[in-house]
Amino acid sequence: MAVNVRLLALSVVQEVLDHHEYLSKILPAVLDKYGYLSKQDRAFLTRLGTGVVEKEQELVAILRMYSSVRIPKLDPAVRGSLLLGLYQILYMDSVPVQAAVDESVKLVKKSGKSRLSGYTNGVLRSVLRDYQEGRGQIRGRITWTDEAGRPQHRDLIRDNEGWKSEGKEKQGDEILTLCLDTSMPVWIGLFFEKQYGLEKAREILEGLCLERPLTAAVNTSRIQARALVERLCEEGASAEVVEGREDAIILRSVDRITELPSFTEGLFYMQDLSSMEPVRYAGIREGMRVADLCASPGGKSLMAALACGASGEVLSFDQNRGKADRIMENATRYGLSNLTADVADATRPNPKLLQGVDVVICDVPCSGMGVMGRKPEIRSRLLPEDLSQLAEIQRKILTQAVGYVKEGGSLVYSTCTLNPMENEDNVRWFLQENKNYHLVTEQQIWPDKMHDGFYVAVMKREG
Repeated sequence: MAVNVRLLALSVVQEVLDHHEYLSKILPAVLDKYGYLSKQDRAFLTRLGTGVVEKEQELVAILRMYSSVRIPKLDPAVRGSLLLGLYQILYMDSVPVQAAVDESVKLVKKSGKSRLSGYTNGVLRSVLRDYQEGRGQIRGRITWTDEAGRPQHRDLIRDNEGWKSEGKEKQGDEILTLCLDTSMPVWIGLFFEKQYGLEKAREILEGLCLERPLTAAVNTSRIQARALVERLCEEGASAEVVEGREDAIILRSVDRITELPSFTEGLFYMQDLSSMEPVRYAGIREGMRVADLCASPGGKSLMAALACGASGEVLSFDQNRGKADRIMENATRYGLSNLTADVADATRPNPKLLQGVDVVICDVPCSGMGVMGRKPEIRSRLLPEDLSQLAEIQRKILTQAVGYVKEGGSLVYSTCTLNPMENEDNVRWFLQENKNYHLVTEQQIWPDKMHDGFYVAVMKREG
């Protein structure tokens, strides 16, 4: 029996948008379960599922123009089917627009919501009519909430070049249309504009939408980057070295990464270039004792274990037992016997570290504003009040970490966000509270075609 790929895409979209799962977890699980799908079907499923999650903010804004029912009140299966249909109409030229409508109606019926199939058909046909008669233009009233939570409205036009004002441009239109073009919640765009100015906000939002290649950290104890690239090519993958780097490669074309012999042998680990920077800045040397307080998924711990060598030691911790176990599995795959992972809450004292370590890595839980391109579901989940709450948690972790560092040792603080409250402000607060530390280096990495947004600060304890 043939598999309905659009129905699989609907399941992915619902799991992510309605059940708050992570796209990076759900999509690979579905692809693994239906591993017999053709390469074309796998690519279609990936494009459709990922695309809808990435463009959710814009797609919902358009649906609000045409729906007689408030979008949050819609049945999840109907809402998901509408989003899938609209995405195909606007972004998938290879799909006939009528097929996009018809298949979305079928999805509603297959989901047991036949009574709403007429509604689904009507909404998508209305969008399609305006889109075709307007030669690629859609006109309508966009509704959003401002920073104070007040509803706002603006009449805009969407064409093949993006969103623009209909009529005379008003103050705030630039950031509004920019948010629609990048499918970002307006409050986040306003936040970036307030913190960095309009032009930097534009650079950030557009940078988050750039397609970044898959990158991997090389297990330099077993193989060099160029040799790994050659090995991957022999295994049917396409890879290349990162210019100026011996510890990282780019994977250009690969299917089922975990089935590659070079992966199962522990020759590389999937990791973004930005997330490698905390360990690169840390100054870890042979024989050092290192603690990674918020270690999952474990890439930094692996890098640290390679850096400190067999005579050194890395102690990794996470609140979740399953995540700690996966770190140990990866350490075993890498052939590292100098790394141990255990369960601990980083906001509470850790007796295992009270005797002191040379380097403490605090890659703290954060708002994730720097990785919204790679983890698009963050856009719809993050709330303004989360920013201050996360900053408080981060300070609690720093308060515990300060007691673990030996005299002359280093504390590495990092986040994958672009929020000064979680980054520079926390570091300034820490240095004010702990006069025996000084700032060695600080780096804000902005999102671009090779990097996620990331922040790293290294502070050294006097000794």
